[in-house]
Amino acid sequence: MFGKNKLFKSKPKVTNLEPKNQATLSSLSESSDIQKEGNVEKIDTRTYNNMVLEKLAAQTQKEDQTQIRAGAKAYAAKQYDEAIAHYEKALVINPADGSAYNNIGNVYLRGKNDPEKALEYYIQATTIQPSFNYGWLNLAICQKALGDIENAKKTISDALNILKNDDNLYGVLLQFQSELNQ
Repeated sequence: MFGKNKLFKSKPKVTNLEPKNQATLSSLSESSDIQKEGNVEKIDTRTYNNMVLEKLAAQTQKEDQTQIRAGAKAYAAKQYDEAIAHYEKALVINPADGSAYNNIGNVYLRGKNDPEKALEYYIQATTIQPSFNYGWLNLAICQKALGDIENAKKTISDALNILKNDDNLYGVLLQFQSELNQ
């Protein structure tokens, strides 16, 4: 869609830096992309674009986490539809966040007692973020609630193969696997 270095083409390459920006750009001063000429630093367009994108990414992450926190508050207040709406907003901001999918699954499984609907969200959480341990645990719990013990066992086996032994839920998954095998 945009060519290289064209994203912010209209921005000038030469900029006076305010003191608050000095720290950010001073870390880049060793780079060949920034050159000092008196009190003015010339910044390569690509470097400027990267700095703007990093700032936008940080702001987006804050907005994503704000929606997740609002969803958790709504869930705690048993306002399940509102919680889902907040989690869905978080997914619009960051569709690669497994925790938002997991949280929607939690609303359906634990809040609305609808494990069939929850299942799709837990699957999505583990698919897009395989290292997300709670997604695996909740998927197995949901499968068990649906009476699908064989898939719950497979889910735990998959999780144990993906997660590291020092993961804080590894032992919980092993214990759950043992319970399912009895």
